[in-house]
Amino acid sequence: MNLVVLSKPNSSLVQSLLKNQTSKVICVNEDNLYLCSQVEVVQGMQLFGSEEPAIDIPKVRAALLTAYPLIDRWISHDQSFSTTIGSMLDYTCKLIWLFLKEKPKLALLETGAPHHLFTYCLDVALEYTKVKTIYLYGNSLDERCLVFEEKNKTKLHKITDYDSTPAVDEYIDKVLKNKNFIPKDSINSLAPYRHRSLFYPLILHSIELLKSFLIKIRGFATQKPTLQPVSLQWPKIGLRELYAMLKKQSYYRKLLANTEKDVSDRISSEDIVYVGHMVPEATSFPESVYYPDEIDVLLDLKFRFPKSKVFYREHPAINIYSEFGHIHLQGLYKNKSFYQFLELNGIGFIPPSEHILKIREKGCLFATKTGRVAIENSLLSFQTILYGFPFYGNTLPGCIHISEIPKSIDVHSLKLRIKKQGQSVPKIRKYLIDHFSGSILNPGISIAAKQTNRENFETQVIALIKSF
Repeated sequence: MNLVVLSKPNSSLVQSLLKNQTSKVICVNEDNLYLCSQVEVVQGMQLFGSEEPAIDIPKVRAALLTAYPLIDRWISHDQSFSTTIGSMLDYTCKLIWLFLKEKPKLALLETGAPHHLFTYCLDVALEYTKVKTIYLYGNSLDERCLVFEEKNKTKLHKITDYDSTPAVDEYIDKVLKNKNFIPKDSINSLAPYRHRSLFYPLILHSIELLKSFLIKIRGFATQKPTLQPVSLQWPKIGLRELYAMLKKQSYYRKLLANTEKDVSDRISSEDIVYVGHMVPEATSFPESVYYPDEIDVLLDLKFRFPKSKVFYREHPAINIYSEFGHIHLQGLYKNKSFYQFLELNGIGFIPPSEHILKIREKGCLFATKTGRVAIENSLLSFQTILYGFPFYGNTLPGCIHISEIPKSIDVHSLKLRIKKQGQSVPKIRKYLIDHFSGSILNPGISIAAKQTNRENFETQVIALIKSF
C-alpha cells in the first residue's frame, strides 16, 4: 500500500511505516515533495515523468477559489489574487499528477484541518484523485486525537479501547456547577499580558521573517540544480502590513469600548445570538467552509428569521493580538467596516465583556460555527444552530446543523423542534462519551506532548492503517 503523509522523509513515522509493509510513502512538506521507499528517497521534479495526465483545470480552480480566507491569512496583499490562485493551481496539479502516477490508497494527515495553503491544495488534490483522507484532530476536551475522514469530518473512526468517560464527566461537572465556566485553554490564551500587546506580534513576526530569509539563503547555497523542489511559494506578509492589520483591530476595540452596555436586556426569547469566532482561524475556515466569514452567518440569520432580532456577541479573543507564538490577523475582518456593517443591518452588538450567562437568562436561540459554546448550551438546556463541522459532531443533542433547518420556520418553532429530539444531560453525556472514546494519543497537534506519546502514537497509526 502506498501512503501520503505530512512529514519529513527522515521522520520516525516514515521509517516505521516503511518497516510495516508500506511500499512507498509520499511525504508532502511545505518545502518539497518526497517519495520514500526502503531503497531510496526521490524528491522534487525528479518525481515526474514525461507523460502528463489530463486534468480538469476548471474543476480544480473552482475548488481552490473557495480558499480565499487562507489567501487573506497567509499571503502578502502586494501579490494579486489571480497570481496566488495561479501558483496554487500549478502546485495542486503537480500533486494530482504525482497521485495519479503512484496511486496512493490512503492519506494520513497530522493536522485537524487543511488550514494552510499547501495543505488545502493537498486536500483538493486528494479529493480530485479520490484518495481516502484521514485527519487527526487534536481536541481540547481530553487533549487526544480524534480520527476523522475528510475535512468535513464525514466519518469518525474508533481506533483504540480508550474510554472518555472520566474526561467527559469532569467537563460536564464543571459546566453544570459553574455557570461562569471558561475552558482552561481559553483562560491560558487570554490571561498573559504579551498576548494583549500590540507590539509583541511584531517582534515574533520579525523573528519569523529573519528565519525564512536565513533558510532561503542556506537553500540557495546547498541546492543542487538537478534537485529542483516542488513547493508553493508566496510573498509573506511584511511588518508594515502586519502593523496595519493590528492597528485596525486596535481601532475596532476602541469602537467596542464605546458600545452600549447591558445590551442583553433588549434580547427576547424569540431572538438569536450569534456567538462570534476569532477570524481568521481554522474553526472558521475550512471547518465552516460554507460560512467562513462572520458576515456570512449574520446575513443568513437575518434573512432566514425575519421576525427575530439578530445579535452578534464578539469573541473575547478580540482583546489579544497573539498567543503562544502564533500571530492573529483579526484586523482583516474585525475592523471599522465590519462595525459599520452591524449598524447598517440593524444587528445588535454585544461586547465580549458581557458574560454569556447573562445572555442565556433571556432564553434566546444561539448560533455558532464550530464553537464549544454549543456543548455548554446543550448541557444548560439552550439550543444552538451549527454552521460548520465541529470536532464534537453536528448531531449533538440540543443542536441542529444549518443544512437541516426547514424553510419558513420561526425561532420559537425551531427551538421546540430541537427540544423534541431530546436534550437531557444523560443523553448528552452518552453522546459525548461515545464520540470521544476510541481516540488516539496526541503526538503534539496543537499541544505539547511527551516523547512516549509520540512513540505510542506511531504504533496506533500503524494499527489504523492496517484497518483499511
